[in-house]
Amino acid sequence: MGFLLYSKGSIVVVTADVKVAVKNKVPLVRSLTLNWLTFFIETNNKATILKMHKDYVPIFLESLNDGTPEVRDAAFAALAAIAKMVGMRPLERSLEKLDDVRKKKLSDMIGNGEASTSGSDE
Repeated sequence: MGFLLYSKGSIVVVTADVKVAVKNKVPLVRSLTLNWLTFFIETNNKATILKMHKDYVPIFLESLNDGTPEVRDAAFAALAAIAKMVGMRPLERSLEKLDDVRKKKLSDMIGNGEASTSGSDE
């Protein structure tokens, strides 16, 4: 679990590693990377998330097109976590590109408090 060490440092430093991980051929690697980012977002402060969101929102948006449902769900959860932390205003321009179905799903996740991924049922 070495990746948890990053949560105490700067998330911006690992952007290149994250970009590689979300392109990995193994879907579990992609979804776990996005799940970890969601955890990071949910457990940090607003100032930190405002600094990092511009680098990561495009990664999350691209992951919404993944062929694996778990990866798409993890990307939605990460976007919802950002929106809950910093509000929708900083995301408006990026989210304009989403189709209506995806906008509705994201809106529902934000409204229902479902920022955590569906795979976290314990």
